[in-house]
Amino acid sequence: DAPLVVRLHDESYDAELFGSHASTGRLWLVYGIEECVRAAQAGGCGLIVYARQEGNALGEVAKFLVHNARAKSQQGSDVRQREEETERVTGAADVRLYELCADPLLWLGISRIHTFVTSSGAKTRAVQAAGIEIIKTVKLPASLLPPSAIAEANFKEERSKGSF
Repeated sequence: DAPLVVRLHDESYDAELFGSHASTGRLWLVYGIEECVRAAQAGGCGLIVYARQEGNALGEVAKFLVHNARAKSQQGSDVRQREEETERVTGAADVRLYELCADPLLWLGISRIHTFVTSSGAKTRAVQAAGIEIIKTVKLPASLLPPSAIAEANFKEERSKGSF
């Protein structure tokens, strides 16, 4: 039973293709890859599952509108303002289907994850509800966040806790 590191990653087109610093997507993807490589080098395995659920499944245009509105309002890292702006622009905060995120893991026969690279309580709950054991979760270190991505990181942390 080789140690397995898993990152269930939702596409972040603006960060991964255009290098946006308002999104943490690229940081999470790179960090997940690094953790998977570390596991492989130590004799374990690493797996990245890349889901096409961009911008909380609300779409790239909506995500750009939210980021731009926040930048113009000078609200910086205010978590509530980000959620309110997302709902104002799109009518919803997040429409991803977390229930499906464990399916690729089940298809591969995975029953245990030693290290789950995520800050998403919804993904963690969905994987566990599918009967997959998670030994520990690892979050993106705060030291890797540029100031422009703090609002998104705070938003994800609060949403993960179920604060809103």
